[in-house]
Amino acid sequence: MKLKNLNMTFNVKIFNSIFFLFLFNSVYSQNSKVAIVRDADSIPILNFYSRVGSPDSIVYIMPNGKKINVNCDIEFKGGLNTLDAFCDSLYYNQKDYNYQELNEMVRFSIILDNNFHIQDIRIYSRLLGYNGKFDYNKLFKKILYKTEGRWKVKTISSKTWHLYIGRHWFY
Repeated sequence: MKLKNLNMTFNVKIFNSIFFLFLFNSVYSQNSKVAIVRDADSIPILNFYSRVGSPDSIVYIMPNGKKINVNCDIEFKGGLNTLDAFCDSLYYNQKDYNYQELNEMVRFSIILDNNFHIQDIRIYSRLLGYNGKFDYNKLFKKILYKTEGRWKVKTISSKTWHLYIGRHWFY
């Protein structure tokens, strides 16, 4: 009888161990936050969630704190080179262009609703060293707002919010 109880106790311990391993694996494989992306003012913008290392869920944090699920399924009509050319044309053809060579890159994100209206633009890295009378970061945001109506979806999306993460070189 003692041997049966000992054997039964051993089987229960093995079962519990296996059960907890499966439970731990199940909890571990749930979405876990991979990264928080912040703008140039250190305000959180994006939360990336993943089960396997690459983001399978992206949450955008609006300036008012509202969190929305987004897809990175949007592109500028004509592609990246067309977007760069558009931004350059507005920058170099502004009426008060000062012929300042910047030689810097600006990283940014644009959030668009399901009608492709720009709802928010965030700058991740500011243009440095140009703190004079001209605000290049404000100018670049103004240029990006003029891209409204020039976006398209790459794939059929199930979400109503679209995110574009990009960069632009000023030469």
